[in-house]
Amino acid sequence: MMTIRRLPTQLVNQIAAGEVVERPASALKELLENAIDAEATSVEITLRAGGKELIDISDDGCGMAQEEMLLALERHATSKLPQDDLTNITTMGFRGEALPSIASIAKMRLESRTAGQDQGWSITIDHGRIVEQGPCAMNPGTRVVISDIFAKIPARQKFLKSDRSELMASQDVVRRLSMSVPKVGFRLQHHNRTLFHAQAQVGDAQQMQKMRLCDTLGQEFIDNAIRLDVQRDAMRLYGLISIATYNRGTSVQQYLFVNGRPVRDRQILSAIRAGYRDVLAHDRFPVLCIYISLPPDQVDINVHPAKSEVRFADPARVRGMIVTAIRNALSEGRSEAGSMAGNSAISKSLLQRFQSHRMSGFQRASGAGSVVSDSAGASVDHSRSAGLFDSQRLPPQGRIFAEAKSNLTGEPGSPPDLGPDCGYEAGLKPPENDDFASVEQTTVVTEEMTDYPLGVARGQIGACYIVAESPDALILVDQHAAHERIVYDRMKEAMKGGVARQALLVPEVVDLDEIQCLALENRAAFLKDLGLVLERFGKQAIIVREVPDQLKNSDTQAMIRDLADELAREQDNLTVEDQISNVFRTMACYGSVRSGRYLSIPEMNALLRQMEKTPNSQQCNHGRPTFIRLQKDEIERLFERG
Repeated sequence: MMTIRRLPTQLVNQIAAGEVVERPASALKELLENAIDAEATSVEITLRAGGKELIDISDDGCGMAQEEMLLALERHATSKLPQDDLTNITTMGFRGEALPSIASIAKMRLESRTAGQDQGWSITIDHGRIVEQGPCAMNPGTRVVISDIFAKIPARQKFLKSDRSELMASQDVVRRLSMSVPKVGFRLQHHNRTLFHAQAQVGDAQQMQKMRLCDTLGQEFIDNAIRLDVQRDAMRLYGLISIATYNRGTSVQQYLFVNGRPVRDRQILSAIRAGYRDVLAHDRFPVLCIYISLPPDQVDINVHPAKSEVRFADPARVRGMIVTAIRNALSEGRSEAGSMAGNSAISKSLLQRFQSHRMSGFQRASGAGSVVSDSAGASVDHSRSAGLFDSQRLPPQGRIFAEAKSNLTGEPGSPPDLGPDCGYEAGLKPPENDDFASVEQTTVVTEEMTDYPLGVARGQIGACYIVAESPDALILVDQHAAHERIVYDRMKEAMKGGVARQALLVPEVVDLDEIQCLALENRAAFLKDLGLVLERFGKQAIIVREVPDQLKNSDTQAMIRDLADELAREQDNLTVEDQISNVFRTMACYGSVRSGRYLSIPEMNALLRQMEKTPNSQQCNHGRPTFIRLQKDEIERLFERG
């Protein structure tokens, strides 16, 4: 039997480095946290080969004296725990493992000088061995230069990824840490090219945070973000979250901070998902930056050597606070950029396409069509086949105009069921011609635009999109998506007091395959609570006897088929709330005003007023936008009036 012995210090440090330093970005993170703890106001970072060849970090922090530098290279030597209390950690670092771990797996030169010294001191370490030390000329602060990372550990080196992948990981580290301390300036260079630069911010905390997020996430995020700021006892939740229609295909742009520390916590991510449940498609992710501040003794950050995981003393309380804050913020729908939040990125994209097609439209028009002379004698082309609204080239937001016909009033017949508070009148006949007199007569509106966030209706395009005007904007509303959100919220509200049901005079028999029938049959009791009474009718059919009162005029056949498909592919691990939401989404789609339905002006205004009273009305329950706002000054610039 082999005898028990103590491992050499060098080997112990390499083992520890396996937990602390997984890749160049890990070493970069540890050194940047040291710079922040040293109260630096400016940090310069230079990388080569994504950090595999070189990591060079300089800061203007407090620096270290010569004897402290030697001590800092020993394991578990730190200035971060003056009271030796792991329940009261207020600094980024606290383990005292970063410098010795990094020095054991790379070449490292450590230079530092305090403000009271005439010169700095330099120590060079080659994979754990001090090979040189002496005085050096430098400004107060600290500089750490790392090269040849894992050069003597080929088993670790071969697992490093490409230069580009390692660089992206390092960039992410710099961005996240820069968001946590806006008062510190950061500059990241790679092969003498500046990739990231965020200036040190001054002013009040909220303004500094907003400016730093603008530097890191861009002005477009700020324009489509809603502010969070909630306080419960000693715990505070604040930051910016995107409106539901401003989203991404992955969660990489979700930034979470606990007591100023960047973290990746599954509990918080799950709470964010729950907060966006009713407004975002399941495969889309919001962009956000959330800060959680709470007493140090209520959170454990000593879970993993990388310090990226945390555990809360009361996780249910934290989750509840996050879910409630997000839902309330989305319901209010007040963005950082203006009043009722709409996706400004969509409207800007639309205006850019209009701008780019304007001149090309005139150029195409000059070759064909009827040509007349204007008052100055110039030739003007009035061709209807060319111009700005080319349906083959415009995006979906612009293509609606290509299909437009001046349908500014409603069609005779029963109006859509917009609810008991609408006060709409009977539909009016559409104009028989396109002269301006008839249009003007049909668009008289008595309400003042200033009274309503979504303005007042001026007409309808393609029997699908409502055109509304507010004092400072033109607003395009998708009538089906908007009413779908209203119906969805009504159904969820009705669920609290029991859903009113309407018995069908003639029960509907819906033919389905056996799997669909089984999916509906298995959830018959659940669907009955939601107002839908059905039962099995033979081997491949379902008979529907009662439907929710709000859906009595809907297409029952199509709704049941879609509902069967939804339930058949539903995961077994979904919560009851998720299942209810999925069913209501499908049912609301068939209980709302359809595209292609002509509405009268009073009906359009009724829909707009209900949108203003409905939480989360900026998007339908599938996460699509319900309206696009084109600001007046943007439209004026489009016509070169600005």
